[in-house]
Amino acid sequence: MSDKKQAAFQVEEHVYEAAMSKLEHGEMSQLLRDYVKEIAFGEDLSRREQIKRHLEQLRDEKSDIRAEINQLQSKEEKIQRKISQTELRLDNTNNQEAEYRGALETISEYLNAGARVTIDNPQIKRAAALGDKSIGQTMGDLQEMNQDVPSYAFEEPKDNEDPNWQYHAAVWD
Repeated sequence: MSDKKQAAFQVEEHVYEAAMSKLEHGEMSQLLRDYVKEIAFGEDLSRREQIKRHLEQLRDEKSDIRAEINQLQSKEEKIQRKISQTELRLDNTNNQEAEYRGALETISEYLNAGARVTIDNPQIKRAAALGDKSIGQTMGDLQEMNQDVPSYAFEEPKDNEDPNWQYHAAVWD
């Protein structure tokens, strides 16, 4: 590397201040160096230095953009993982609801065959667990599905009463 010599010169203060207000930090020194080179070696070398600086600026800008792209890609990957997890939860919820409905339909078949279904029935407890619902909610859903079934089909038989609720209905109708 060559030795360097400091160059100093005088300029009116208002001219200096006006020039500094239009430039970034360090830009004045670089412009003055370029101008001295241009005087010494001609315009071509000075132009070459300007092009090199511009090339460096473009490379820095490209690097900044690449960093932004990488950051955005990382953010996109995080969002995609959250989407996948949410879709999986939705599928599990749909499967859980389908299992719950299937259990209620099975109980409805027994109910329609004459069996009484009460809150103590293990199938009701299983269906409630499948649907993540209370036994009362499960009984309500079952009654709503079987509105044509009388309310006493959902009660324990009384003394000397047939456990088949349909027999009870035949006797009393």
